[in-house]
Amino acid sequence: MFFDKVNILKKLNNQSVVVGYDLGDTVSQISVAHLNDEEPITLSTVAGEEQFNIPTVLCKRRDVNQWFYGKEALRNVESEEGILVEGLIQKAIDGSRIEIEGLQIEPIELLALFIKKSFSMLGMITSLANVAAIMITVDSLTEEMVDVLTKVIDLLNVKRESVLFQSHEESAFYYIMNQEEELRKYQVGICDFAHGHLKTYCLETNRRTIPMVSFVEEKVYKDFKSKNDDEFLQVSMNLCREKIISSVFLIGENFQEDWCKRSLGYLCNGRRVFQGNNLYSKGACYAIAEKVKPTDLSREQVFLGKDKLKSNIGMRVEKEGQDAYFALLDAGENWYDARKTVDFMLDSGNVISILITPLNETESKKADIPLSGIPIRPRKTTRIHMEVTMVSESILHIYCKDMGFGDIYKSSEMEWNEDFTI
Repeated sequence: MFFDKVNILKKLNNQSVVVGYDLGDTVSQISVAHLNDEEPITLSTVAGEEQFNIPTVLCKRRDVNQWFYGKEALRNVESEEGILVEGLIQKAIDGSRIEIEGLQIEPIELLALFIKKSFSMLGMITSLANVAAIMITVDSLTEEMVDVLTKVIDLLNVKRESVLFQSHEESAFYYIMNQEEELRKYQVGICDFAHGHLKTYCLETNRRTIPMVSFVEEKVYKDFKSKNDDEFLQVSMNLCREKIISSVFLIGENFQEDWCKRSLGYLCNGRRVFQGNNLYSKGACYAIAEKVKPTDLSREQVFLGKDKLKSNIGMRVEKEGQDAYFALLDAGENWYDARKTVDFMLDSGNVISILITPLNETESKKADIPLSGIPIRPRKTTRIHMEVTMVSESILHIYCKDMGFGDIYKSSEMEWNEDFTI
């Protein structure tokens, strides 16, 4: 079982802590860890109990500018004292204003209000001022989701650089990598049955590479909505087919009920099986702790999820008279965070060559940027300003500008833009 113990709370004091925040469509969770603690704890909505789910809803009290969140919001709606606002994430992505009792409200502001109010739960053990960093984890990090989360963070009273985002699959990776080695000796399976459909992950690590590369195979069963043992047995067999699975984690309150005995019998045959519902928030907590205080995991392994850059991007340069490789972007970065700005002297010619090296390949491919029309100048008297960014997880964008050479050769102000599929 991966549940929390109440006595772990006593370990936390007023020193810096990190927060893993699982922001879900229907429910959210908050896990917290002291930087020196090995095990995060998940905050409960009821003192002394393991009720980790915070309903992702708001409620406005009728005729009064007073807002409630989570279970208290649902209670006010049940007593007909308030107006329910749900679907906060999708409303924020859609962007259309919401009208409540004549008030026009931006949905981004409502999502930020929910997160801000839920942060009040930290008061049980610490204050927001003592939080070193926060990792927000969501089901999938689409471009729209990244944009929404970025805007939400700007509305909260936290430093932008102290808040990072990651997907559920990456949170699962960090959770599993922080379990005993025997559980992850081979592949690891995850079954998530908590959001109206069933989703499975299979985490695999290629130990033959340096660093080791981990990736996740995901399958979504949108038609799987009822607790059917025979159907789940087929899903379990699909998950384990032609694989060596060391352990399986069953996530979600749906697995707390006694309906899948045959499936459990199959999964437990030669495998360790665990059940709970706070894996993602704990994984997010482990991840942000790793960012703040890196361990051997950061040096030895790279996780390549859907939102990760899967190639090393660089260029050949001359350094102190020697040919050298200059790294621009590193594989394993979140594509939306991957960016580099660099100025350099153009050696000769009018072409810049970028080297793209996928982690699953041994050879690099070359992407050329022709600086068409650039003025002809003597060798090493043209300074180029270059910006490297990712437009999506597979599109690399290169921007270059001719900066000239001081007062000797004025800038032509010429600019070049190139996109490459990697």
